[in-house]
Amino acid sequence: MKRVADGLYRISFAIVHTYLIEHEDGLTLVDTAVKPVAGRILSELEQDNRVPNDITEIVITHAHPDHVGGLPQLHNATGAPVICHHIEAPYVEGDEPIPRPEKSELKPLERLLWMPPDTVPGTPVDRTVEDGEFIGQWQVVHTPGHAPGHISLWQPETKILIAGDALANTFNNLGRPFPPFTADMATAIESIHRLAELEPAIICPGHGAVLDFAAAAKLKLFAEQL
Repeated sequence: MKRVADGLYRISFAIVHTYLIEHEDGLTLVDTAVKPVAGRILSELEQDNRVPNDITEIVITHAHPDHVGGLPQLHNATGAPVICHHIEAPYVEGDEPIPRPEKSELKPLERLLWMPPDTVPGTPVDRTVEDGEFIGQWQVVHTPGHAPGHISLWQPETKILIAGDALANTFNNLGRPFPPFTADMATAIESIHRLAELEPAIICPGHGAVLDFAAAAKLKLFAEQL
């Protein structure tokens, strides 16, 4: 578990990240990564002298397997309610296959990684949210494109952005979400422009390093190049 800022921590597995938000009632877990990470998250809590029930809610940015793979186990271990955007709920619950891009829209190398739409092991959603709502002190920003109901979380006072997969920062370069798994790239680019308008001081992506130096300027420049 690595501290990102006051009250915000990151747990990583390879290039996949989950985040823990500390608040007066306990912890909010943002995403659950792939299935093997669930045990690691619980182990990290134990090492920090916490128990599973300290997680009071689980926020899902979107229903891709690398973000909800550990959800069934963590939901069972913590009893925490699951929160996501209302558009994403049928995918989180496993009722509908995850939207994928048309294979014909991808470049030849990207097509090698393309997968047909499929469902994930479902977990009941307890609360759905809309753009502009707050989960504690964090504002929901609907950032569709990578997934129809993708959300990012924004802390206006500290200007910290938990981006999910609306942005990537692999190899310390801001980038678009990975095309083979992005349902609508044009919409994803619109979401990046919206995030740039927030002028975040810290960007916490689902993949890649946390960006905490000149984040707003780098994001603005990246958005202008799209």
